[in-house]
Amino acid sequence: MKQNEPKLIQVYERLFVRGHTLGIKPDVMLRVLQRHDVRAVVNVSLRKDADLEAAGRLIGLVYRYAPMSDSRLVDVAAVRLLAADVARYMLGGGVVVHCDSGRNRSLLVVALALRASTVLTPAQIVQQLRSARPDALANKTFEAFVLTDGASAPPTLFQES
Repeated sequence: MKQNEPKLIQVYERLFVRGHTLGIKPDVMLRVLQRHDVRAVVNVSLRKDADLEAAGRLIGLVYRYAPMSDSRLVDVAAVRLLAADVARYMLGGGVVVHCDSGRNRSLLVVALALRASTVLTPAQIVQQLRSARPDALANKTFEAFVLTDGASAPPTLFQES
């Protein structure tokens, strides 16, 4: 990795997280994504990166914008469907899931994708994520949801700020 180059945090095979891509020149970000064989970017931030989406389209990159709020209710069913899509994208190459800081919303989606696509237990998933990103799932509601495998989840979760 070159100095001042955007960083991807690998949390599992073919699965990466990071903070937002806004402000990064699309050609620079695309080089990093290509180096890691990333074929899909899933943005769960409230801010869409239209420049990366347009530049990525030229090389066949899937750019999925699925905004999740930091301070409002999160639709569990929609998050589960998004996680299933992330697991499917992983079959074709690397996937980056990002929100603004890459530690709560993005990692909730990543944790559910790993649950859908691996034999890891919920506790193993949290351990795996925290070995790569120590502050992963700092949101205690999201952490509890992952650790209980969503067994007692209401249709929506309140996400702590």
